[in-house]
Formats: sequence, structure tokens, C-alpha cells
Amino acid sequence: MKRFSQQLNNKAKELTLSVAEKRDLRDRVVSYMEYHPATLTAVSPEAIFVGSESYRFFNFDVSRVFKFAGTFILLFALSISYLAERAIPGDVLYAVKVDFNEEVRSTLALGSYDKVVWETERLNRRISEARLLADEGRLTEEVEAQVASAVKEHSDNARKEIENLKLIDKDDATLASIELTTALDVQSTSLRNRTEVTTEGQSTNLIEIVLEESQAAELTSEDENLPAYEKLSAKIESETTRAHELLREVAGVATAEEQVDIKRRLDDIDVKILAAIQLQTQDEVASRQGLVEALQQTHRLIVFMTNIDVRASVTVDEIVPVTLTTDEKIETAKKQLEETEAIRLKVVELLTSTSTPAIEPSVLEKITPALEQSSTSAAQAKAILDAAPIDEPALSMLSLEAYNVMTDILSLLGPVQIGTEGEATAPEEVPEDALEVLEGNPEETASSSATSTEVVEETEA
Repeated sequence: MKRFSQQLNNKAKELTLSVAEKRDLRDRVVSYMEYHPATLTAVSPEAIFVGSESYRFFNFDVSRVFKFAGTFILLFALSISYLAERAIPGDVLYAVKVDFNEEVRSTLALGSYDKVVWETERLNRRISEARLLADEGRLTEEVEAQVASAVKEHSDNARKEIENLKLIDKDDATLASIELTTALDVQSTSLRNRTEVTTEGQSTNLIEIVLEESQAAELTSEDENLPAYEKLSAKIESETTRAHELLREVAGVATAEEQVDIKRRLDDIDVKILAAIQLQTQDEVASRQGLVEALQQTHRLIVFMTNIDVRASVTVDEIVPVTLTTDEKIETAKKQLEETEAIRLKVVELLTSTSTPAIEPSVLEKITPALEQSSTSAAQAKAILDAAPIDEPALSMLSLEAYNVMTDILSLLGPVQIGTEGEATAPEEVPEDALEVLEGNPEETASSSATSTEVVEETEA
């Protein structure tokens, strides 16, 4: 028996409608559709039988596919861009870092000042990459030449933007120049310290030369005018705030000692800023000079904190020397006087010991007046310590003078300490006045200024 579907098809082929019947049927269908409009509903994937075959329909949304693909591509591009930030010359993603990431950021730097800041940052990046390659022994001459060329390019670009900025705002141009000069100075200092311990294939001499040339060019183009007080105040406030925030951020990577040292420098800068502000009503030029100095030190600290490799090459004291308080300066002077006395005892021992090698008469001629000078300075410094209030500047000057003179004497006796001869010989006769200065009370020598002349005359005789 034939299948019902086949029978139905055969029968349908035999049936035909006249033209009038077709027109009447069409009118009925249209009339029904007008009174019974169809509603659109989502088609669910259900099996529909056509003949004997089964089909399944799916609701395929093309827009969703494009959205998903776009999201995936965006995430992939962001991941590549993020990974490229850690690339160094020779890595596969380094081109993405330099030619895409950094160029995009360059377009976001709209103003000339922002461009100077960004070019300075790119300069720091190139030097950091070179230092890392050198530490790993991968800094070849070719790569070093490429880095040096990039450093020069970024430095020239920054200087060009500074010149453009001078036409618009000289104060901003000076502030931008301070930032560039500070970065060049810190990086140059860091590389010089590193060069002393480099091995073959790890030299950064070419980069150092480029940095020195850039420094010289920047110094010659510096504007002698100081920025306006208002501009300086606003800039120093933003930069010190940034420095304090960076200190909190580096707490996880910097040592406890480094954090204490940085905090001390930031406190010193705050003191300088306060002193400069208080000076503004009396001497505005001196006030602005003080703010510029504080701004330079702040920039130095920022470069130190934002570059791990810089922290590995130099200490914070080499970047920003500590500013001693008055009490600390007095304590330093006291220590210098103690060290001066210790050296004096050492000199006495050398000059009076029978095992000391012979001392040249020319050396003795230099030692005798120097002893007088050191003892006089030390006695005057001790007198200042006993007075109230203590004159700290005079105390520091005299104690340092006494210490330096005594160390010079010790350096003159260097061959005597070592014993250049195979056997020690009797020392040259030391003038009695010189021994009196060495062995006596230094305070007694401060009251007589003619003794030194007499000692010199006896020595020459």
C-alpha cells in the first residue's frame, strides 16, 4: 500500500482550480488575514516533520556573535598590550610596547608640558631597559647604540617641546626644564656608579655620553628667570603629594632603611618649603629659589622611587643628601672634634716612637704649622661649645677645619705609618714646639698667634 503522503501528492496533481476559483480563494485568504492578523512569536527549536524527514530550527542572533567576537578581540589586544609593557629590546612584544603603547600615550599628551613629562618618562624607560640588559649580560654594542639613539631622540623631543612652551608660558617651560634636567642628572649619576662594576659586554659608556651631552645642552638652554611664585607653589604642592603617595606604594619593595631615608628627605623638603614660604614677604626671589631647590629634590626622590634599577645603583643620599638640623650639625661637630683628637694622638705616637722610620725634613716643615693650625681651630671650636647660645655655623666651620688639617697631617705621614724601609730607623728630630702643640692642651695654643711663626723659623734653621 502506498504511503498516504504519496497518494496525497498524486491526487493534488490531478486537481486544478479555475481562474475564478483561484481569485475567490485568494480573496477569502486576504479577508481572513485582515480580520485575524498574525502575531510574531519566537520560534523554539522543535522538530517539524516534512514528509518523513525531521528538521530542527535554531534562533541564530548575528549581532550577538559580533559582540562576542569584538569583546574577545579587545580583551586579547589589552592582554598583549599589558604583557608588552614588561618587554625589553630583543623580546617579541617590544615593538608593541614602543610603536603602539607608547605612541598611543603620546597622542594622549595634548599640551607641551605633558609631552615633556612623557618624553622624560620614555627616556627613563630606555635607560632602565639598557641597565637591565647590561645586568643580564645581553647589552650588545648594537643594542646599546639603539638605546643611546632613543635616549637622544626623547631628550631632543622634550627640549623641542620646552622651546615651544616658552612661546606660550615661560613659567611652565622652566618647570618642565627642571623636570627634564633632574631626570638626566639622576640617570647619569646612576649609570656612572654602575660603570665602576661592569664587566665586558655590559658597558653603558655610550649612553652615559649621550646623557652628558643632553645635560650640557639643557643647561645652556635654561632660562635664567625663576618661575612665578604662584606657579611654583602649585607645582611643589602637587609633586610633594605625589612623592608621599609613592612612598606608600614602594613600601612593599623598598627596604625599611630606604623607606626611613626617603621619609627623612621628604620631611627635609617640607621644612625647606615652609622656610621659603615664610621668606616670601621679605625676599620673594630668595623664596622662589628655595622652592625651586625643594622642587628639584622632590623630582629626584620621585625618580628614585619609580625606578627600581636606580635604587639598586645609587643610595638615596647620593640623590638627595640629608639636610641636617642645628642639633645634628652640633653633634657632627662634636664627633669631628673627637676624631681630630684621636688623629692627634696617632700623630704623637708616630713622631715620638723610636721604631718610626726617618721623617723627611720637608715633611716636618709642613707638619709643624699644620699642627698649630689644627690645634687652634679645635680649641676655638671647644670654646664655642662651652658658650651659650652655640654659634653652630662657626662651630661647624672650625671643627671641620681642625679635622681636615689633622687628616692632611696623617696623610703626609702615610709612608711613615707603612714603613717604606726594610728596617725602621730613628725618626728625624722633631722640633720641641711641635711636640708641645701635639702633647699639650690645644686650648692654650689658641691664645698665642705668634707661636706658629717661631716654630716655622726654628724648623727652617
